[in-house]
Amino acid sequence: MKLLDEKGRLFGLINLIDLLVLILVVAVLAGGAYKLTRPSGSGAGAAGEKATVLALVSNVSQYTVDAVTVGSTVYDPTSKGHMGKVTNVEVVPHREPVPTADGRVVMAEVPERFDIFLTFEAVVTVTETAVRCASYDLRVGATVTLGSRDFMVSTTVLRVDL
Repeated sequence: MKLLDEKGRLFGLINLIDLLVLILVVAVLAGGAYKLTRPSGSGAGAAGEKATVLALVSNVSQYTVDAVTVGSTVYDPTSKGHMGKVTNVEVVPHREPVPTADGRVVMAEVPERFDIFLTFEAVVTVTETAVRCASYDLRVGATVTLGSRDFMVSTTVLRVDL
């Protein structure tokens, strides 16, 4: 028995193109079934512990300062997972190093630019290797993007308290 017959059928049973289309359809259906049936590890519904996260939002305008408010619900824009609620907002002037005429470098305030110390309560999953919230591993120094109805900011995690 030949692998392909004169009509292009595999083992005389099915056309090679039809077989490839059939395999593609089965793969798409299997992927969809996996996505719909896998347990979700993110969001407020996931069993976990509460953590207080302190994050720094650096060098932002007054518009961002006005938008970030206590009580805002924050989410992960990538996974759309719930991350928590803002519990404290502290705004300080943004400072950058500036050389002086005598050769020293001093920290000077940048006009109309601010740093925000943002504290939020998060529901996290604690493992041996990480403290996880939505799609992020919350570690000191990690960059985490937070979104809400009114703002989206990139933050640097400064502290995680369980």
